[in-house]
Order: sequence, then C-alpha cells, then structure tokens
Amino acid sequence: ARERSETTPVKRRLRRMIRAGKLSLPDTFPSEIVRRAYNGPRVDSSTDRFSWALPDIERLRQLIVHRFHWAEPKQRTYLDPLVVAIEKWKGQSVESGQRTLDSMWGVGPPITGRSPSARVNRAVSKFTHRRDSGAAEG
Repeated sequence: ARERSETTPVKRRLRRMIRAGKLSLPDTFPSEIVRRAYNGPRVDSSTDRFSWALPDIERLRQLIVHRFHWAEPKQRTYLDPLVVAIEKWKGQSVESGQRTLDSMWGVGPPITGRSPSARVNRAVSKFTHRRDSGAAEG
C-alpha cells in the first residue's frame, strides 16, 4: 500500500518489470559521470548583478555558422521567428521582469510533416491546438 501512494504508475510498472525479469539494468547504469553530475552539479557562483537584454542576432548567426555549419536557409528557419519576436519585445520594458515561457510560444522553426511516432504527433497536435486557441482568445 505504501508503494502505491508514493510512486507514479511508471515507477510501479518498471519495478514490476524488474521483479519479473523482463527488464534489467547493468551495474554501470547510470554511468559514474552521470552520478557525479547529479550529486555535485557545477553551478555559477558569480555574484555579479544579472541584467536582461535582447539577444544579439548577428552573434547568434555567427555561432550557428561556426558550431553547426548551417547554410543560410536553415539559419533563417530558426532565426527569423526570433527576429519577429524581438521586434515585438522591443516595445516592452526589459525592466518589467522575466518573460514567461508562454511569451515564447510560436517562436521557432515551423513544424512540418508528421512524426512516425503517434505519441509525438498527439503531443504536437495538443500543443498547436492550445497555442492556436490561446491566440484566438487573446
């Protein structure tokens, strides 16, 4: 009874699979690197005051070319929606506080085609429906 109240259905299912011998995890799971990172994460200890600023699109473009070697069409796919959002944000006060994730919806590459995964397709469908109905209401 205690197990049921303190765990999720996924955890209960995994435990049943392990007990039944249908799933086994090697002794090396998770790896020592993962354990160390989880138990002792590196965090920024800077005491410098944080300030908000809009992203520098040209420097982002340079980073994308340098790190990912993306051609201009692919760069535009990802950066053009960001440029549109930045133009919208320019009228807002940076001092008004941190933006919420909701303010970012719609920024990013367009979702094209369907995934071979039905689960991913359902999630995308729910997300786009929620985003579209939110935009219609707002």
